[in-house]
Amino acid sequence: MKELKIYARFLELGLLAMLIATSVTSCHVELPTQSKGDVGSGTPQKPPHNANNRTVSESAIELERFRTLWRTHNISHYNFRASLYVGGMRYFAEPVEVQVRGNDAVSIQPLSKTNKGSVEGYAEFETIEKIFEVIGMAIEKNLEFDVTYNKKFGYPENVLIYASSSVTDAYKRLKIHSFQIVREERED
Repeated sequence: MKELKIYARFLELGLLAMLIATSVTSCHVELPTQSKGDVGSGTPQKPPHNANNRTVSESAIELERFRTLWRTHNISHYNFRASLYVGGMRYFAEPVEVQVRGNDAVSIQPLSKTNKGSVEGYAEFETIEKIFEVIGMAIEKNLEFDVTYNKKFGYPENVLIYASSSVTDAYKRLKIHSFQIVREERED
């Protein structure tokens, strides 16, 4: 497990070096694009401006409103199916099913028999609370992002965060395809 964390950190540093190198050079490469509404793994056409043109304080208020809605439901046992895309740099299993019990992720499993990519990238998105934390960090760092929240339960359904406004493919996109509340098993 420690080796995986070191490898993940090495990849993060490599991505950072690539971002710096790309921003220093004047080379520009046009990549295929897709519309913002697409859930595919391609690069979105244009980076959104801070949660649908909201100010940082408006975005923070929206985040807290939906986090409060999520917490009022007191959901601690649930499953969700999700896909993660990271700027074309990393191959992750897609989609996966995440099982959460007592607000802790107990399982992250690929659903595809043929697409057995890595599940380690899902670690920062393994619970709804962790997804809220990632959004909060994007707000604090004033990064460009877009979030769609579930109106009934408040959890983020689609999260798109750009690590840099100058590099179009430096993004993370998490799409929650389905969400299921699991009844707590009672021990007698």
